[in-house]
Amino acid sequence: MKLLREKIEELLKKTSLTKDIKNFCKDKTHALPFNYCECIISHLLTEKVISIQEYKTILDEYDKRNPYLFLFEKFGVALENWILDEILMKKIPSIQKPDKSLDAGYKKRKYDLFLEPNIKIEVKTSRAVKHRSKLPLYEKALSLTSSENFDMNFQQLKPDFCDVFLFALIWRDEIQFLVLSSSDVSKARDYSSKQHAGKDEDFAEGQLHIKRNNLSDFNDYLSPLDKIEESIRKAFEREQNLRRII
Repeated sequence: MKLLREKIEELLKKTSLTKDIKNFCKDKTHALPFNYCECIISHLLTEKVISIQEYKTILDEYDKRNPYLFLFEKFGVALENWILDEILMKKIPSIQKPDKSLDAGYKKRKYDLFLEPNIKIEVKTSRAVKHRSKLPLYEKALSLTSSENFDMNFQQLKPDFCDVFLFALIWRDEIQFLVLSSSDVSKARDYSSKQHAGKDEDFAEGQLHIKRNNLSDFNDYLSPLDKIEESIRKAFEREQNLRRII
């Protein structure tokens, strides 16, 4: 967003747009698609300061810098389902959506993915946004190289019902994956088991905060997409070894 605004300001120097028009665009266009930049660009096009092709170039460059910005407009189940369906299920054909044919004891909401022979995987997502900012999500979305503070809160974690957790850390220009065993999560210093399920549920849920000041704690669990199955199997082995000891 910063680079786009700088580009807009540079183009404004080539036009005769009045202060009133600039103020109108700032005061009357708070939400997409009628945001400040689009408002100004519409006037730049009208005055022929830029051509349609130049506008497309600006748009293409913006999209290349922010390939995952659209995920900051998805919420809850819709966001998680996009990660499941558009990335994990497409890129890792060996993982499956669980059902009773794969796991006779399977119950909905307990975990999200299944990997042969009997690995239960829970998937959680969270987005990196500037901490304590009141800006809209798409404006406070952070890039992977940002130095701003953030607090990714992964909620409704159920370590008792899965073997492995797969966390998707969503930045506006990158998606990172962390693969942890259930025990790895339970032992993490910023994990809390105090979050509870609904009143009709018979189990407690936890939450994990990943922030600027503890992000490095999870470096060993980072996994590239093409190595996720391998990472899942290693995490499962860690979990099984720990259970045998206990």
